Amino acid sequence: KNYSFLIDLDSVYININKIKIMKNLKSNKIVGLYNRTEETIESYSKEKVKKDLEFLLENKLKNVKWFGGEFISGKPSFFKFMWKNCRKIEKKYFKSRNIFFHNGDEMLTNPILNKKKIKYFDVGKKKIIYRYWNNATNHKQKTFDEIKKYVFLHLPADKKLLSQIPFKYMHDKDFLVYYEKLSQNLLKKIFLFLKKIARKIIKILI
Repeated sequence: KNYSFLIDLDSVYININKIKIMKNLKSNKIVGLYNRTEETIESYSKEKVKKDLEFLLENKLKNVKWFGGEFISGKPSFFKFMWKNCRKIEKKYFKSRNIFFHNGDEMLTNPILNKKKIKYFDVGKKKIIYRYWNNATNHKQKTFDEIKKYVFLHLPADKKLLSQIPFKYMHDKDFLVYYEKLSQNLLKKIFLFLKKIARKIIKILI
């Protein structure tokens, strides 16, 4: 009623004992955002991220930040504010979507969040959520031991896998054991390493 959490469906609750962190977030009624600036810039370059944001805003930005769309929390007034401002740029976004480094809701929300400089609680820094790609990436990811400490794991590369898991019969730790065996085996690591090298070679050749 007075505070809402918007969390992607391909996120898994892995630390039930840490729910208190989210209760504090709700009690303080501060906006919760997942700052992924470092990973985004490492993957796509600051110049490209800045250029795309400025294109949609039709305005220059001094500093650039990028927030993930998998976790956003706040009061109804904040979500209303975001909805109204995203509507202002949605036509321009859809008309030019093929030129952006990213396609999706984050390309609509981030221009607004960069322009308005909203005071927020960094849910990534406070270990509430972490986006883990079970795939080759252009940015450095945390180790599996590190990500075990988070409340939620966002697994965008594993939507099909998640749809097939009987979560009804699993505890949070059961899932971690299962997922670690699946994603951290040696063959998987070798495959992802080779895939990453192949990407770099293709990028150089192009």
